[in-house]
Amino acid sequence: MAYTYSDFLKKAQATNTLKDFDPDELRLAEPYPEYGIAAASLKAEANSATTSAQRAIANEAAAQLKASYNGFTGSYQDEIDDILDQLDKYPDFSYDQEAPEYDNKYEEEQDAILDQIGKYPDFSWDQEAPTYTNPYEQLQKELLDQLLNREDFTWSTDTDPVFGQYQKQYLREGERATANALAQAAAASGGQTSSYAATAASQAGNYYASQLSDMIPELYNQAYQRYLSEYEQLANDLGVVNTQQQLDYKEYLDRLEGKVEQMRSLADHLFRYALSSGETSAGHTEAVTLEAGVGDALSELAACLTQRGFQVKADLPWDDRQVAVDCEGAARVLDNLTSNLLKYADPRAPVTISLLEGKDRAGIRIANALRPSADGAESSGVGLASASRVMEQMGGRLDREETDDGFQVTLFFRYV
Repeated sequence: MAYTYSDFLKKAQATNTLKDFDPDELRLAEPYPEYGIAAASLKAEANSATTSAQRAIANEAAAQLKASYNGFTGSYQDEIDDILDQLDKYPDFSYDQEAPEYDNKYEEEQDAILDQIGKYPDFSWDQEAPTYTNPYEQLQKELLDQLLNREDFTWSTDTDPVFGQYQKQYLREGERATANALAQAAAASGGQTSSYAATAASQAGNYYASQLSDMIPELYNQAYQRYLSEYEQLANDLGVVNTQQQLDYKEYLDRLEGKVEQMRSLADHLFRYALSSGETSAGHTEAVTLEAGVGDALSELAACLTQRGFQVKADLPWDDRQVAVDCEGAARVLDNLTSNLLKYADPRAPVTISLLEGKDRAGIRIANALRPSADGAESSGVGLASASRVMEQMGGRLDREETDDGFQVTLFFRYV
């Protein structure tokens, strides 16, 4: 379906980003509401960014998106370059001085992450945005013109071919009836013509003439119904063409959304790189019930999956025992698991969420079937590795188990 400026305003209000649009961007969103909707999402990501790297990348993506529509040449690339330059200035990891030896248990993981990042092309969005050309425009105009400029209904016995056929038939029958009436009257009078014979013949002919006149309202109605049927057929044809055009336009919007998703994916991978480089330090761990610590984040996970067509079955009999939770870190872990489910889970099978209780720990288990098309999908494993590190830093752990057709992750939180 085609987006409208009202759809953009709803999106901007829902994400609380309308205040972040300058006048030029608002004017650009009027003819291109799909730009406004995508820009609102990127501005929301910039507002919610927790690091300067995230914020710079989101701002750069928004600038590049705007540039693809109106030639805007601004850029946040300098901010990105400055941040990456600061990362490059960090001293090399080395313990060759006299000091206790450090066994970096994340070395292989970091090498794998750097190898994955090294495979990405340079960050560039100088391509033009996809353009949409309506292949049905001429046909739509022609059909609409036929509907709007259709001649008013008119009918005449002189132009209706059906009436002409009936007229010939009734005249022929009237002439035959007149001749028969004259012959019968003449036979009755011994072959002499009389006023009686003439009257009988005239009545016979008039009968068929009146029958023909009685057909006129019916023939008029039949012609009018044909007129209406032709109009309805034109309207149906236009509806079919419009539906196909809307499907084509949706495909164009999907391609445009794909570009935005690529930018978001790049930002996500750079953020994960920052996490693997040491920004996953533990946040504030507090003693709360498991429901208070992760309940809201689990609700968001279930809502997101449901909106994308998944069925979620949850069995969570909460209790009052307290666990050690970094609420912000746990929310980040569950957000990461949501992304994995959207990429690899089979929407035809339910995603189950259950509660586990152990001697010294409580667990949340999330299980799903693997999507057939995802069997051969390449995954860097960066997300789960970062999530596992966050769980360890709050005194818990992340267990994962994969089978031929399923996958499950269990988050364990220690009792306090």
